[in-house]
Amino acid sequence: MASADPYLDSLADDLRACDWLAPRIHFRIEEYPELLGSLVLVAPDPQVEKVSQYFVRDAEKNERLVTQVQARPGQKLDHLQLTILEERFGAISTFRQLNMPPNGIVVTEGPAEIRASGYFLSHSERGLIDFQTPTPFIRTVGFSMEVASRTVKLQTRDSKKKNADVKEHQITERMPPISNLIGDTARQPDPYTRFWDAAADRNVSNQARSSDQRWIDDPNEGRKFIRGLIGGARHDVLIADGFFGGEELGSYLHFVRRLSVNIRVLTSREAFGPDRSAAVQQMKASIASFHQRGFKNVIVRVMENSGGMPLLHDRFLAVDGAAWFTGNSLNAIGQRESLVIKLPDPKPVIRRLEEIFEGESEDFFSFAES
Repeated sequence: MASADPYLDSLADDLRACDWLAPRIHFRIEEYPELLGSLVLVAPDPQVEKVSQYFVRDAEKNERLVTQVQARPGQKLDHLQLTILEERFGAISTFRQLNMPPNGIVVTEGPAEIRASGYFLSHSERGLIDFQTPTPFIRTVGFSMEVASRTVKLQTRDSKKKNADVKEHQITERMPPISNLIGDTARQPDPYTRFWDAAADRNVSNQARSSDQRWIDDPNEGRKFIRGLIGGARHDVLIADGFFGGEELGSYLHFVRRLSVNIRVLTSREAFGPDRSAAVQQMKASIASFHQRGFKNVIVRVMENSGGMPLLHDRFLAVDGAAWFTGNSLNAIGQRESLVIKLPDPKPVIRRLEEIFEGESEDFFSFAES
């Protein structure tokens, strides 16, 4: 694995280069930047060709797990050990270590219906050579079929302007779906279905908590939450909000505890109306208050307009590489119910905000003098 190299790392930011490489190296290099400059050797095991698992039933419907290890031509299965795993209700219920027989077939019987199985295959000298995490068997296959009935035409306008282009679309309507189920049907009540449904609900809830998903319907709670995020900053705070004025700068950003934090605000002309002169003076006073506290890096920029409106519609808060989206501007958070959520992949969002901040906006003091 190669060490970091700025010249190689820049390749991951070049989408044309990544597109050219993808069909040649069979993966997207920007998704695996740690492999830039690296060499990976993928070699087949010289002794084992394939490992497969399946289950069989006897006349009484009792299930047995079959693990079959196939040697390469001319090879034997000497010095191999197989570890069988079975999982039930999210826990390992079976853990068996067996020496590999010459025929490569191991049959095990569990205490009940097999739910998920896996294995580790190791060699006494070469160590682990193959493994599979516990994986459920496909017992039921469901499918749904829809039949097209007719095609209707729809006309839309690109905007509300009188001379807006009219486009015609064709919509294919479909008949109600026909569903079918093949294989084992769930017995009611099914404890496995109940368990995994509950586990799925917990997983969704955990994702929401990790994403700081919050429904904000109280101004005090909304401001407290945003100020808490800002107050924990260690390196950088970037607020992108078209209605963020001098009052918001003082009432939110002064909660930053570390004077070394870089503070940046991306706002718009909308934040300085209708009384532009008073709003400009308030922003200047707020910036000065940070200098008085000892902050050296406080930058406010005013984004360009697009079609008479601020270039950016949504509002974002970025703190130390993490980013949150908020439906309301921070000057009115909680006054109307809205959502605040932490973005699962903040890098492309922050990258675009940086582009707007650096190249598609002007410094506040230049704006104030214009």
